[in-house]
Amino acid sequence: MDELDRKLVEFTNNDKSFVVTAEHLLRLAANAKKIFESSQPAKKNKILRALLANPTLNQKRLQLPLLKPFSALTSGLKSQNWLPHTAQSVT
Repeated sequence: MDELDRKLVEFTNNDKSFVVTAEHLLRLAANAKKIFESSQPAKKNKILRALLANPTLNQKRLQLPLLKPFSALTSGLKSQNWLPHTAQSVT
């Protein structure tokens, strides 16, 4: 019983840290433009390196592929189905 209580506390604490991290990430995403614009060039460079995977110039067009998990977020925006693996047709 003590072992189960310990595991329950451990799982509960892990869930709280996930919620805090997710909340922090969403808050950063909501303010990303303002944070980026107000940053110094060195900080902007660090932000771009954390987001982008090998940016290139292709026929005068800048290609900005995102690193994971950011690429997954943008692909979800292209679809109305945010849970493609669990979606079922409604009749």
